[in-house]
Amino acid sequence: MTTQWDIDDIANTRYWEGKAEDARAMLAEGMPIERIAKYTGLTPEAIAAL
Repeated sequence: MTTQWDIDDIANTRYWEGKAEDARAMLAEGMPIERIAKYTGLTPEAIAAL
């Protein structure tokens, strides 16, 4: 049985996976990590690890 918590957790995971995908695209375009962090909400450390 799926609970609301499970649904929220899945949605949250997909949200951040989408942010990471956006960050990868921005990195590929040469955008500075600080700017990517500003626009995605990801930490510079998380972006550097991508």
